[in-house]
Amino acid sequence: MATGSQSLPLTGNPFGGASSAGPMTRGKPNRAVRGLSWLIAAYVVVAPMSIAGDFPINLAYLKALRIGMLGLICILGFSAIRVQGRNQSSNALFLLALLFTFAAAWSDNPTRGFLYKGLFLAACVAGIGLGNRIRSERDVNYFLECFVWVGLGVLAAIGAAWFTGFAPMYQGRLVVAGINPNSLGQLAALFFVQALFFFRVSPRRKRLAAIVMIVMIGLTALTGSRGAFLIVAATIGIVAVCHYSRSDRFFVRVALFLTSVGAGIVLFLLTMGNIGRPDSTTVVTLLSDDQKTFRLRDEMFKNNRAGVWRAGGRRFKEKPIIGWGWKNYDNSWEMFLSAYLQIAVEMGLLGVCILAFFLVKAWKAIAAGLSVRRYSNPRMSEYGLFFSIGAVAMLMHGLIESSMIIGTTPNPVVLMFSLYQLDRMITSGVIRPRNVIR
Repeated sequence: MATGSQSLPLTGNPFGGASSAGPMTRGKPNRAVRGLSWLIAAYVVVAPMSIAGDFPINLAYLKALRIGMLGLICILGFSAIRVQGRNQSSNALFLLALLFTFAAAWSDNPTRGFLYKGLFLAACVAGIGLGNRIRSERDVNYFLECFVWVGLGVLAAIGAAWFTGFAPMYQGRLVVAGINPNSLGQLAALFFVQALFFFRVSPRRKRLAAIVMIVMIGLTALTGSRGAFLIVAATIGIVAVCHYSRSDRFFVRVALFLTSVGAGIVLFLLTMGNIGRPDSTTVVTLLSDDQKTFRLRDEMFKNNRAGVWRAGGRRFKEKPIIGWGWKNYDNSWEMFLSAYLQIAVEMGLLGVCILAFFLVKAWKAIAAGLSVRRYSNPRMSEYGLFFSIGAVAMLMHGLIESSMIIGTTPNPVVLMFSLYQLDRMITSGVIRPRNVIR
């Protein structure tokens, strides 16, 4: 497979449509692309900081900053929005986000539900706008480089926090200024993926990218986040197989499909209470009057996820048709530690059908992105692989966390951006139809 470090005399936009950066030269993209690249990199960092438990800055300011940054990304990207074809995975995700948000109308607190869920919809809009602005190879390279530099800054800040006592180990997991270890691990995993592909496609600053990549793996291990570890492991596995295999990446697609189906079946059986037994702590918690709906409030304890899923299964059985709309506990969003279960609880069978429709579209786009022989230009397969892994990571992470549909995290932005770029590459002919190859 060709590497991104090769120099090919490309002009125009390999991702389809008019390029925001003009001809493919060594210069920088325009100001809009540069500004958005730094803004989204900063947003990825601010998001977990805004929900920290022991941060030295007032969290209200950080939350306002996070929402303001998301809104600014929407505005800057929206000015460049173009509607693609109907049969797109990104359109299916936007439909899911739209209906999921408006499901709050039949909840017990519609106003607050709209405010919480509206951030998910806004994050999807931001992902579309980001995809419209970042439209060329040069744009993506600059985007990745921004993440490498910001990732280096994050590592320096964590190192300083370690030496000053703001980053202790709690129950074997790294906690930086009260930031949830799962959120911190996910942050490290995202920076790892960005650094890995910058290392693969860019001819410069490879040592810097390698340092960030390696240290981010260590940081992921220190946080003890299984979801983050899943992202890192899946990324390394897909890249390794695709790099050493000359096939049509058939084995990767089959493995991802079987893993997803298997994990989905296990999640369903746990949720319905057909397998596994909750421990005594979980039983007591589920029977407690003041925590009937079992919202996990301390994620340091990692042995009660199955109990959370079973609690979600009971809520789904109580309102199986259209769901709860917005399930909350004391006017706070009640999380069931799985984006797919969350959709089922809050939208019922209606949401399950829409989710299934979206997943079929998404996996078709991902399968196309992983098919190396379908690219009209072999060099573009590296970028298709990057976008495919971005989508795969968010979808698989959604099995064991709710972050995929929460606007306070970067997950929905990453998912929409990745799928939108894959859709663009398919519709523009960069990824050719399968019947053209044979």
